Amino acid sequence: MERMMHEVVHGLAEYADVSVIGPQGCSQYLPKSVNVREAPSSLLGFLLISSLKAIRICREQKFSIIIGGSGLVGPNLVLLKKVFRVRTAVFLHGLDVIAPSRIYQGIFIPSIRRTDRIFANSRNTCRLAAERDIPQNKMTVINPGCHPPDPAAHSRVEAFRTKHRLGDKLCLLFVGRMTERKGLSLFITNALPGILEEHPEALLLIVGDDASDALNSTGEKAKVLHNLDLLTPEQRSRVQFLGQVCDDELNTSYATASVHIFPVLDIPGDVEGFGMVAIEAASYGTPTVAFDVGGVSDAVGKQNGQLVAAGDYNAFKRAITDTLRDPDKQHYNCNENSSHSTWAQFNRELRNQVESTRGRKAGR
Repeated sequence: MERMMHEVVHGLAEYADVSVIGPQGCSQYLPKSVNVREAPSSLLGFLLISSLKAIRICREQKFSIIIGGSGLVGPNLVLLKKVFRVRTAVFLHGLDVIAPSRIYQGIFIPSIRRTDRIFANSRNTCRLAAERDIPQNKMTVINPGCHPPDPAAHSRVEAFRTKHRLGDKLCLLFVGRMTERKGLSLFITNALPGILEEHPEALLLIVGDDASDALNSTGEKAKVLHNLDLLTPEQRSRVQFLGQVCDDELNTSYATASVHIFPVLDIPGDVEGFGMVAIEAASYGTPTVAFDVGGVSDAVGKQNGQLVAAGDYNAFKRAITDTLRDPDKQHYNCNENSSHSTWAQFNRELRNQVESTRGRKAGR
């Protein structure tokens, strides 16, 4: 979500005067032309202080539209809309629709319904919103995108392999913050041993760490480490944690991998909104094997990977081993797929929707 909102601000700043109220430290990542006011990064602190700062800035200048980064700021949008008679829009990401809290469902969801325009990150998020009586005539699905691939990434692969002592081994790649929904611990238990049995030369590279600031931050790194201890010493040696990495290192890991794994789970009260990492992997020619849950089907298709029925680890394992037998990835057309899922395309669609909403009279 953070990366998407970063791209949203950059896109809006190309044609509009933009003011942002964001978490502490965000100003260093935004265009200098943007008026930035920062609020505490903690959830409660941000919701309270951002509301006060929004009121102050709306008193100082007139805005044609106020856009919320997630459903969490729905009540703020309702307040600003009522007081300043301004049009409002909000991005929905999935979890901010189904968050299992009576307070959230009783206060935040009704406030989302009252915005003038709603941008959903996937068809599944749109469906979940409809189940909560969020008006479909206000909703538009805009899938997140990715940047064009770093042209130097493939030239860094040899040095990357040397640095991490990968040799010429086939690499599986997991990218993401470790939450229960991401499914890494169960993948290690239910699929990895079978994959290593067929491809004993393969390695699993893990990019990312626990998520401490997510709306549902059920970190599972301890479960991952526990399940690794259940493997044989040889199997454990085939797993490497790279931790949090810079963009260059992330891009090079995509270019290095033979397959990107996305073993996300279907968990009540939690949901995978889209699957941006699959689009990023495809931009480097790397296919994704993913469980078909949440909004993942908007990100993964036949051109850039395989979707597997939720929880079918035998099929998941087969999809990965089949892909590893074809290291040149001849069955996929990942690059063409990712060329249709760019941030430039995302921002063009967003601009159309924003301009349309700005031209309307603020609703009730």
